[in-house]
Amino acid sequence: MTGEMLILQVAAAFLLYVILKNRLVALAHPLRMRLADLGRDLLAEPSLDDASRARVQFQLDHAYNGYIAWAFVVSFPVAAVRSLIDSFTGKKNEDSSSFKSDLTAITTLATLSVFATSPIAAVLFIAEMAIFAVLWIPVGSALRYSEKFLATTEHSIMMMGDRVRHGH
Repeated sequence: MTGEMLILQVAAAFLLYVILKNRLVALAHPLRMRLADLGRDLLAEPSLDDASRARVQFQLDHAYNGYIAWAFVVSFPVAAVRSLIDSFTGKKNEDSSSFKSDLTAITTLATLSVFATSPIAAVLFIAEMAIFAVLWIPVGSALRYSEKFLATTEHSIMMMGDRVRHGH
């Protein structure tokens, strides 16, 4: 009886997943149409730089690709750590394009579109972001504080060294 119940539970979970995925695809359809319109308009802009053009084309080409959602899940831990390191080294990855708001909108729409194809990947990605927020943000705050502490300590040591050299 337990084996039959397990099969029934797995079948019910699979059915629920298929229904959820179907519903998400239907909900994402207007977003995908907006993505296509915005992407078409941006690609028609002659002043759009080549890197941005390639990015928009990639996002349009892969708007229905569930593998991209899984790529987000797999690459997020590395990207999160890299982002944390970049925040300490002062490296900025800001987009200086005159189309910044449109490119941000396209990225948001493409991300939502991709995650609508794979709800499990979306849940795992949200869980990763929550774990990052819980673990890394306090670490980042502590590291920023320790950086200030070290700078203050170094300044104090330098001042004491000056005083000792000058016989005070």
